[in-house]
Amino acid sequence: MEDINLTPEQYERYIQTVDEFQKLRTLSREEKIKIIDDILKAPFLDLRSDWAFKYVFGGHPDLLKMLLNDFLPEPVESVTVLPNELPHNRPDDKNIILDVLCRLGDGREIIVEMQRKGHDSFRNRMFYYGADLVSKQLKGGAYYDRLCPVYVICFMDFTLMHRQAPDGKIMFVYEFRERDTGERYADLMSIYLCELPRLKKRSMKQMNPVEEWFYILKRMTTFAEVPEGMDGRFAPLLETARTRQLPETEKLHYLRAMISEEEKEDIAKFYRAEGREQGRAEGREEGRAEGLEEGRAEGRAEGRAEGRAEGIVEGRTEGMEKGMKKGMEEGKMEVARQMKKMGLSIAQIVQASGLPEEVVKGL
Repeated sequence: MEDINLTPEQYERYIQTVDEFQKLRTLSREEKIKIIDDILKAPFLDLRSDWAFKYVFGGHPDLLKMLLNDFLPEPVESVTVLPNELPHNRPDDKNIILDVLCRLGDGREIIVEMQRKGHDSFRNRMFYYGADLVSKQLKGGAYYDRLCPVYVICFMDFTLMHRQAPDGKIMFVYEFRERDTGERYADLMSIYLCELPRLKKRSMKQMNPVEEWFYILKRMTTFAEVPEGMDGRFAPLLETARTRQLPETEKLHYLRAMISEEEKEDIAKFYRAEGREQGRAEGREEGRAEGLEEGRAEGRAEGRAEGRAEGIVEGRTEGMEKGMKKGMEEGKMEVARQMKKMGLSIAQIVQASGLPEEVVKGL
């Protein structure tokens, strides 16, 4: 946290901003001040925030140009930042508001997005952005050869599933190509998915330009000073992104944006520590009781099933034993009858069959 002095008047304004969020109104004054300090006394802006990303790159074309030159295949000579809300072709068209939209000197148009959280239709959303931009290039009577390439570059604070993602791969570039030969259909749209969490390197000393941007965008809010190994070309970026240089109005916007984004993600630091611990303890007890009951029920069910299975096995075994014993007795008696018909003595029959003398006499 940087040594930034905030006046009592500033704190009062910032606390009013915190109170705009219903979930935070019940916090104590000290807890609200901690939220304010965590955000506004950090040395640098969190560039993963939509607001901060738009402020730095949408408001400073020179920084945007430097970023694009490290990602795009052709050099960028000039950048013109355009309004980030796309016009509608029809009154009922879906509204599209982008983070940063720009046009290069050669006519190429670039969408640059920062996304903190993914969703099921994320890929569709990026494709729709690019397709909408392509569809708005031509006016009536224009020839199709006037179409210019469109790039959608999205920095993401999350990862997607990929069929093949080699170790160390951090950026995925999608183009239109023939399925079997790989022949490119046209260079009209490319989508760059830049997945920040995939960068595992922790030192900037041996990073390529793309990795350097990943590192800065992912970790700038944690910088206490200029990281070792950072190229001097990033000095203007660091100076622009210093929290202390924000005008007062922009600080309010940034504070509001950060709280809003963090609320959407339910970040725990905005809840009372005591309430969290109490809730956790109560949850453990409730979970333990529920777990015990569920365990007992599952145990009873498993016990009944096991007992039923064991009973079937034991019953079959016992039945077989009884059946075999009965069969053997009947067999002995039949042999004894035949021996008696042959005229053998009672003593001889008892000795040969193993039957009691009384049984042999009764045959």
